[in-house]
Amino acid sequence: MPSQGIVGTSVYRFIAPESEITFKALLENGIGKGEIKLQAESGISLPVYLSINSLWTKEFPNAWCIVVTDMTELKKAEGELLESEARFKADLENSSVIAWMKDEEGLHTFLSSNYEK
Repeated sequence: MPSQGIVGTSVYRFIAPESEITFKALLENGIGKGEIKLQAESGISLPVYLSINSLWTKEFPNAWCIVVTDMTELKKAEGELLESEARFKADLENSSVIAWMKDEEGLHTFLSSNYEK
């Protein structure tokens, strides 16, 4: 969107409806970080990470510095990783391999069905 379409427009025009509550909470705190979705001009929701700091002064009591980081590619990669992990676990379940996974604390996060056999 051209800058003249953005300047002077309420920031809420760009916040996806499902993220309005989260965005308002970040603004009310005056400082914060979090994930929300922005509404693109085409109507598509885009995942972003916000870092918000209040720039409050007597002359500008409602001023903020907002840094927006596009997370589209990161979210896509996370989804692909989850799908790959699910396929890997399904392949393990259908094989004669004994497999298990533990997290950093030593707790089992996955046991193949052959593990108990």
